[in-house]
Amino acid sequence: EEESHANHSGHDDHADHDDHGHSEDAHAGHDHQEPKHGDEEHAWEWAGIFALDAGETYTWSAARGATGAYAAAGMKLVVVALPAGSYDVHAAEEEAEKGWAASTTWSNATSGATLALSGAKAYSLTFDQGSWLSIFKLQPAASGNYSFFTEHLPSEFEKGFHFMKDEHGKDVEVLEEESHAN
Repeated sequence: EEESHANHSGHDDHADHDDHGHSEDAHAGHDHQEPKHGDEEHAWEWAGIFALDAGETYTWSAARGATGAYAAAGMKLVVVALPAGSYDVHAAEEEAEKGWAASTTWSNATSGATLALSGAKAYSLTFDQGSWLSIFKLQPAASGNYSFFTEHLPSEFEKGFHFMKDEHGKDVEVLEEESHAN
């Protein structure tokens, strides 16, 4: 399994792609792996693993929807660096649970903020209500796989383009994902 992800280069090649209801042509061409739906209860709606490189700045974005409003005013996000070669979202769940439960450890971040990724970090993202788009810069301390645990499905905030991009504007696709949304 490790070899199948070694040259991933940011895009899924899964045949079971679902367009998740996107009607924008600019976004409809990228692939998502169909989320696995667990029967476990978690504080987050979505978890996904991304391969990130140290020295690269990634952009996590949230856009207003068709109604002109964001799906929510903000979003909680816990990011956990995974052990080398790990593609198992469950490997980081214990750390994510600790981060989620300790409300005093949340770092507040507004649109434009840079989030330094290392170990396990909990962020409370606040979207810019005066703009159609909120952006958060992600800077991983080390190259490797990072598991993201989000309060809302990231696709709720996509409009015309993918929610995660590298510094060259290319989509950064999830390697593995799991949804606990109702």
